[in-house]
Amino acid sequence: MAVGWAVAAWGSGLILLYGGPASAPPIPIDGLVWATPFLAFAAVGGLINARQPTNRIGWLMVSISLLQGVGLLGSSLLRYLYVGNAGLGAIGWLTLAAGSVSTAGYGLLAFVLLTFPTGRLPSPRWRWVAAAAVLELMLSIADNAVSVQPPLPGGLPVSPLANAALARLLDPLTSTAASGLFFLAAASALPVRYKSGQNIVRRQIKWFALGVAVLVAGSILNGIGSSVAGSQSPTSISSLLGT
Repeated sequence: MAVGWAVAAWGSGLILLYGGPASAPPIPIDGLVWATPFLAFAAVGGLINARQPTNRIGWLMVSISLLQGVGLLGSSLLRYLYVGNAGLGAIGWLTLAAGSVSTAGYGLLAFVLLTFPTGRLPSPRWRWVAAAAVLELMLSIADNAVSVQPPLPGGLPVSPLANAALARLLDPLTSTAASGLFFLAAASALPVRYKSGQNIVRRQIKWFALGVAVLVAGSILNGIGSSVAGSQSPTSISSLLGT
């Protein structure tokens, strides 16, 4: 059921996102590429749930896809609402809620790295990494709330809680580099599991590590492209390649 809701949210959200409204700023095509892995998360997570319903990894994957899909669908619907009701104050709060949901879904990716393939921490000693990941997720949601930049997708109002001073304080803590450190710390659980795991666990981690390597390479490419291009239109090109 959750898989169906996730796919429906993504499908509906993308149709609305690229279908208009005509007066809203256009959305870069890399958004379609960005959707692909999250749809894959729903499919793989659903398969794991069907075969191993007690494995938390499956539920975590589906949750990530669902949260991201619901956030996208909400933002896409609000673009239409904002065009005809720009003075409606509730739109800003609803946009903030949709963005927070998407941010939460993205932040949960760290827990996939940290708990793969069993859905549990390697040992109690890894609780501090999990706590740090939760803290980074909370900071990211807070940074999204106080950001003075218009949220994505384009054509939505700035957060009603926008605060330039707080944004300057939180931005370095939630930057690509800072988030990358948390993801790297979570991913360090994989070689630990590989070293102590049986043959089947090692094979699982090899395939998973290949996906992680591609993700890291894409993220680095995206970060370099964004640093070089800034916030101008070439960013969409680097973002497409990185995604």
